[in-house]
Amino acid sequence: MKTDLREYKIIDNFFDQNTFKEFQTLLFSTDIPWYYRNTYIFDYKNQKDYEDYNKVHTEGDKGYFSLCFFNNHKEDYTLANPYLYELYNRLQVKALIESRANLIMQNSKKEDKLYFHFDKPFDNHYLAILYMNTNNGGTFILPNNDETKKPIHIKSIENRLVIMDGRQLHAVDSQTDTKRRIIVNLNYF
Repeated sequence: MKTDLREYKIIDNFFDQNTFKEFQTLLFSTDIPWYYRNTYIFDYKNQKDYEDYNKVHTEGDKGYFSLCFFNNHKEDYTLANPYLYELYNRLQVKALIESRANLIMQNSKKEDKLYFHFDKPFDNHYLAILYMNTNNGGTFILPNNDETKKPIHIKSIENRLVIMDGRQLHAVDSQTDTKRRIIVNLNYF
């Protein structure tokens, strides 16, 4: 399933319905050990959070919760492995950089500012996002990483997979209509 991505590729109904519902039930369980992350933005040059950036934009970047499946060359949470291994195989993953689920809590209103970023500082890698529930959130991407262009909005529809170049600038569009928005985020070669 490797592809020459100009911008992004969308695959709806990525998993068969039964497999997806099992995976969704697992991630929406109250037994999941979610961990709070302070910010979406990370300074790879200095290996620290963008402290100055956050002082200026604290309202827009509220943080989120994360459950890491794979990071730093090791598996962290293995209960999701049957679903993840199918995902990795179908994407023809050669090497994982990071695999995790993100949980964003409901916002009372849509955010005015978008915080464009990329997840990892590597060239020639991919980012895949699997939306675990339908809501009025989603992902914005900047065409050709050009800030003068109008962002493209990808709707959060359950069982939708979006694949893009790992250096594609993207931003979270948080939701106002559901308590939780969960995605599976995968950076890989």
